[in-house]
Amino acid sequence: MYDNPFLVVFLCFYLFERADLRWQYKDLLNTHKLMKRE
Repeated sequence: MYDNPFLVVFLCFYLFERADLRWQYKDLLNTHKLMKRE
């Protein structure tokens, strides 16, 4: 699996994208709570 550099880069990029989306989702939830509070 790790013999293919393209696959390794793709896997790292995929995991990074997933983590980034997760953080954006948390930010959206936080802003939504703040908006509901006002």
